Amino acid sequence: MVADILRSLLRRPAGLISATLLVLLYGMALFAPFLSPTTPSAQNLDRTYHPPTALVWQDGHLSVQLYQLVDPSTAAYQPLPERSVPLRWFSEGPSYKLFGLFPAHRHLFTVPDSHPIYLLGSDATGRDVFTRLLYGAGISLSIGLIGVFLTSLLGLTIGGLAGYLGGWPDSLAMRLTEFLMAVPSLYLLLALRAALS
Repeated sequence: MVADILRSLLRRPAGLISATLLVLLYGMALFAPFLSPTTPSAQNLDRTYHPPTALVWQDGHLSVQLYQLVDPSTAAYQPLPERSVPLRWFSEGPSYKLFGLFPAHRHLFTVPDSHPIYLLGSDATGRDVFTRLLYGAGISLSIGLIGVFLTSLLGLTIGGLAGYLGGWPDSLAMRLTEFLMAVPSLYLLLALRAALS
């Protein structure tokens, strides 16, 4: 079965690219605490709306460009020429629990504490957007997996019981299924949202 799926993916480049992208995204979401340089809740109110930090090659090291805040009212930053700090690879940073189980404090990369790194910029409270994106991806991607798992579990249980019992439980389950398939899902979601708010 797995061999058939792999053969099918290899025959379809779009499927292979999509599968590779999904594996990459799930891997990044799974290892978000290790891949991110800080925690998603770490704030720096002196660095709100910081632009994405440039990575530069300086003195034989990949370094982080330093920026200076020139206008706090408009959050305008200016890069400091020839001023950068080298990235520290596999270095210690804020502690976290890998997979929610194993305490750890190693990160793929960090910078010295006094210098911020914002690969995708910072938000209104000075939190790193890159870090928040990695952590948010884990939540978003896990919702899809949990939804598929619960739907499969409920469908198999109800369908199995209806088929095993036969008679009126089977007819009731089939009528319920037909009714749910007849209602467009978008309108159902809108009705649920209106009912719950």
